[in-house]
Amino acid sequence: MALQIVPAIPLACLIWVFPESPRWLIKVGREEEGLAALARLHARGDTTDTFVVAEFEEIRASIAEENMLSQGAFTQIFTKLTNFRRFVPRTGSRTGSTRLIESLHFSRMAGFSSASRSSSLSR
Repeated sequence: MALQIVPAIPLACLIWVFPESPRWLIKVGREEEGLAALARLHARGDTTDTFVVAEFEEIRASIAEENMLSQGAFTQIFTKLTNFRRFVPRTGSRTGSTRLIESLHFSRMAGFSSASRSSSLSR
């Protein structure tokens, strides 16, 4: 465990010197800086390089797709009451036998049965 701290100390001290990620810069709306960072990494500062421009457009497209797909996906669990009810298990009103029956039912739905289990054990 002590050896793991050796590279962590210089990394923690130098983290402020490292440049920001071009993808992060583009994601937060600082597109000119993101393009300049891509150009520094791939084309010695030439922002008109075809590879840099293609990479920049690809990053913008992937960020737009991520934003479109993630709109309200996780927050809908907590904001809509019906989804919240599905998410939070209501185990307080269930008895032990009800839980046993449910677990047997779900294990059969998953393909486990007492016959298949005993035949696999006898092999």
